[in-house]
Amino acid sequence: MVLDGAHAILPGTQRVDVPIAGLLAAASPARLGVIAWEGDAELTGGRVLLGGRALTPEGGDRNPDNAFDSSAAGAIGPALTFGVNVDLFAGVLGGQQTLTLTTAQDAYLVGVVTVTAPMHS
Repeated sequence: MVLDGAHAILPGTQRVDVPIAGLLAAASPARLGVIAWEGDAELTGGRVLLGGRALTPEGGDRNPDNAFDSSAAGAIGPALTFGVNVDLFAGVLGGQQTLTLTTAQDAYLVGVVTVTAPMHS
């Protein structure tokens, strides 16, 4: 599943909820991806939650309280990508879950959310 469309997320006022319920059987492992712009390495509070639980990014600083730290999975070169964030997460899908993107300090723009997991058979 790939969802695209720009959504601004501002400190303390907005969030983006991506419903993923009903797509997969319970306890299905998944790989989740988010592409966002303008995340700052020094501003914490940008989080990706699955079913209300914070996910830890697989790259960058690996801080679940600063998912958008100007790092990009697969980037070659400097660790900081100056506002471009490509983050991957591992999670387990099931039930009526929602992927939620929030922030406490940092403002950012979410452009793409991906979910890769086994399909129903």
